[in-house]
Amino acid sequence: NERLDGTGYPRHLEGDSIGIHARILAVANAFTAMARPRSYRNALSLSQVLGILKEQEQSYDQKVVDALAILLSTSAGERLVNTLSTKDKN
Repeated sequence: NERLDGTGYPRHLEGDSIGIHARILAVANAFTAMARPRSYRNALSLSQVLGILKEQEQSYDQKVVDALAILLSTSAGERLVNTLSTKDKN
């Protein structure tokens, strides 16, 4: 829950003081939350999700967001997206 600008918690870390694994997990968690449907809204499109992540550069490591965008453009990324949309059907 740390944010790059230091407004997160519990220790108000900022920038590179936040480990790369935590920065990756923050992007992955936000991506999944927005890309999956919720009881109160439909899933957002990939372009919407990536746009939001890019707009919130104070919160998310943009190198990680860029890496996610590259991954999503591959066949592995396509499979990942398909698992997000089929989980509710199983």
